[in-house]
Amino acid sequence: MTQQLFIKLILELPVLLDVGEEAIDQIMMNIEIMQFQAEEYIIKNGQNPTHVYFLALGECEVLVRDHTKKEKFVREISQGQMFGEVALLYKTRRTASVKSKNNLCTVGGLHEEYFY
Repeated sequence: MTQQLFIKLILELPVLLDVGEEAIDQIMMNIEIMQFQAEEYIIKNGQNPTHVYFLALGECEVLVRDHTKKEKFVREISQGQMFGEVALLYKTRRTASVKSKNNLCTVGGLHEEYFY
């Protein structure tokens, strides 16, 4: 069931619309399915990036630190969205934190070696 969710999700992502079937197969063979409990961090601000993520089930919050270093809510990530790609694309540390909201989240993590 979860594998089917990721296939549907991957095929519908605008950023992946122009990639070939072979690339989609490569993504699906290498995606790591992970689950996160409520309020658990998936990404932390300042970390070196290792994965890009696809949210299959649940909701997540994106948080950034303000000038006092306190985390502030920026936006929600909904089912079907990709996140964590910016740090990989620009080869920089994570600029925001992402944590599961108030439910169990199922995400697919694609290691950076398969992202490029």
